[in-house]
Amino acid sequence: MRFRIYDINKVVGQSTEKMEIKDVQQLFSMLNKFPRVEEGTVSYAPLYMKSYKQFLLGTLAQSYFTQLTKFDEKNHESKQEIELPDNIINDKTLFYINVEESQIYIQSKRYPSPTLSNNLTIERLENILQACLKTILVLTPAKIDYNIEELEEIFQRSYVDKIVFKNFNGIKIPEGSLIHNPRADLDKAAVESWNCYSKNDLDYMELHSMKGKKLTKNPLARTGMLLAKLRDNKSDEGKNILTSIEIIDNDERVKITPTGNDSKIIYISKKVQEDPYESYDRILKKNDKEYSGRNE
Repeated sequence: MRFRIYDINKVVGQSTEKMEIKDVQQLFSMLNKFPRVEEGTVSYAPLYMKSYKQFLLGTLAQSYFTQLTKFDEKNHESKQEIELPDNIINDKTLFYINVEESQIYIQSKRYPSPTLSNNLTIERLENILQACLKTILVLTPAKIDYNIEELEEIFQRSYVDKIVFKNFNGIKIPEGSLIHNPRADLDKAAVESWNCYSKNDLDYMELHSMKGKKLTKNPLARTGMLLAKLRDNKSDEGKNILTSIEIIDNDERVKITPTGNDSKIIYISKKVQEDPYESYDRILKKNDKEYSGRNE
């Protein structure tokens, strides 16, 4: 699941600056009590708020029109569908606020109706925060970096469609390294082959998956990731081995790089998404290593 990142900025004259949120619990209380907003025949409201340290987590429920049908229960021999009378239902979008950073993370998604969109969700959350903080605000797109551990998790857990490496610069793979999965018996030969024939000759590698396949278990991709881990991205600035990963998330292609990303990837299964508080658990565990679970 992707969360796009926005700075919470207040408008000062003709410019903007980061909004300082001084009272976390007061903002939590206002969001928790925020009334449903009516816009014509549809409405929206923040629901299921949770507070933990500097994090405020919530779900934006937005109603939309749809046409619901079911089989005619009175005629079991017919496949005819009948329309249900209630045609307004809610869609839900997760969001969370890091108060210390004055940033909001908003789930990026494909909406079930053309009357809903990511831009409309941003606008509505902006209006809600303005009302709570009593300040004219603007949510400005922000960027984050990924360290090598986060990039490796994305590689391991995502549908990786393309990956690019460069700047190998003669790095040697240590003996006993794990490359193949599950054919670990091939690793010794693979390590010897790299150290003898590729270490001093290869400096760039770009891999594309075949349609319907992913690169997570590919030995070439795993070799590149192993080499990227051997060189800490932070200690050798400008010499990152892993240049980019392209994944398929919610039927969208997402390009991830070590620096300058507009979204954060957090793994929340569709089943877990049915319970907002279980989803918040995944978010908090990703953002706070001390968080141990839902009872906190």
